[in-house]
Amino acid sequence: MYTDRDTGLVHVHPINSSLPSTSPVALPYQQSCAAPSAVRIGPRRVRVAVRRGEQTVAIAEYRLPRRTGRAWSLKDQGWLTDDRFPQSMELAQHGDTTWALHHGEDGSISATTWSPQRFGPLWTMEGQRTSHTPALTSHIGQLWLAHRDATTGRLLAASSPDGHTWSPFSPITATAVHAAAPCLTSHAGHLYAAHLDAHPHETTSCPAALPQGQDSPRTA
Repeated sequence: MYTDRDTGLVHVHPINSSLPSTSPVALPYQQSCAAPSAVRIGPRRVRVAVRRGEQTVAIAEYRLPRRTGRAWSLKDQGWLTDDRFPQSMELAQHGDTTWALHHGEDGSISATTWSPQRFGPLWTMEGQRTSHTPALTSHIGQLWLAHRDATTGRLLAASSPDGHTWSPFSPITATAVHAAAPCLTSHAGHLYAAHLDAHPHETTSCPAALPQGQDSPRTA
């Protein structure tokens, strides 16, 4: 999923090594001025967050077609209007709840939940500052958040069972990383963080710090 540089239209490009390459599909009714985010919430159901302008973020739910390359069907859409959050949102599905995470102009990290046509209360994480969109994913019953610390430049991570009570943030890189948004993903029982190295043309995948007692993640 990506935003067209010239038109702002949000496109989806199917990737499947067993099928011939297909043309990208434009999402109905969506334009974005920042990178979009998407999360699977069920069979053939996806929620997408797009930055519609300086003050508006939209989260939409789509039903996917049964055949690759056909148009997605818009089912629900909600709007969050707030000029304090200048970049894109990061989405994660944790249990039955869709979480939306973003950072403010002052570097603060905030989150909300979304269900069809309605946003939940907005809350801000105390003591954390970043200059880039944080990463968010669900992993073995925990919601995980990672961000590049605005002061030290190191990659920090924390976990929560419910999105409200969080563990202390711990560094998962020994030194500062490049000033860019990180990514988190859960795969085969392991949690990975991807970020740009201090040299901006290198990408590094490193294990995220898991609580004591869980399986140690592997380095990709």
